[in-house]
Amino acid sequence: MSNRRPTETHPMKLLLDGATITDLPSFTAQVASAISRDADAAPRYFGFDLHSLGDRLHGGFLGAPPYEVVVERNAGMILAMGHGGLAQYCRDMLAIIDAGGRGLVQEDSRSWHEQTRAAAPRAEGPTLLDLLMDVVQAAPASLTLLDDDGSVRPSAWAP
Repeated sequence: MSNRRPTETHPMKLLLDGATITDLPSFTAQVASAISRDADAAPRYFGFDLHSLGDRLHGGFLGAPPYEVVVERNAGMILAMGHGGLAQYCRDMLAIIDAGGRGLVQEDSRSWHEQTRAAAPRAEGPTLLDLLMDVVQAAPASLTLLDDDGSVRPSAWAP
């Protein structure tokens, strides 16, 4: 357990294993586990969508921002969070909307999810990883991807 409070120059470091991240729920589960570990608390639920992840990264639920999210062994995560991962995320969110909605995933977001799901197989528009990076960077947080050799990947899509 860390007894120091994170600061802008010394954020709470969340170390994730990208080899076991296959979708957004597995990413959020690892974030929740890492924050809980540092806060010496039981793992908590960190939501089901990008909005709830963003809320949690802003603090007030457990842990304290800012966060430095570091993903080791990231190749599998990058593949899983490409356009195919975004299409699956949109299908999952549309199922939630069809069931009456939850949180910010409501009928008014149906059109975005349908259009995004339709564009994903053509590799048009953002990937799930692009959207995830936007959420993390909008929070008091950063996301660093480390390759198997420990080097920082300059971009999610760089070789």
